[in-house]
Amino acid sequence: MTDAPTPEEDVTLTDLLERYAMLRDTILGLETEKEDLAARIKAALQGGERAETDLYRATLKVSRRLEYPVERFREAFGDALRSKSPPSTAAAPTLWRGPATSTASASKISPW
Repeated sequence: MTDAPTPEEDVTLTDLLERYAMLRDTILGLETEKEDLAARIKAALQGGERAETDLYRATLKVSRRLEYPVERFREAFGDALRSKSPPSTAAAPTLWRGPATSTASASKISPW
């Protein structure tokens, strides 16, 4: 493996691109290996095995995630994104507040 170019070196764009490609391929390979190891560890844990190292304790956690059926929700409440009535073409009124100024002083403000 080659060393990363330092800022002091005169590095061409081709060299930088080659280094980038090498790092990308390395990262993709590591991510693939990590996913494979995770699947193998999960399968072992589901089979009842236990393992522990100085850094990790392998435990299988059950996640419970409640998902509401989207189609049932749309039947009951409608779909805001696909409204049955066309949107209003009238322009909504705008409120202009002008420049922010303060006319009250702290001595005039009473909390009661």
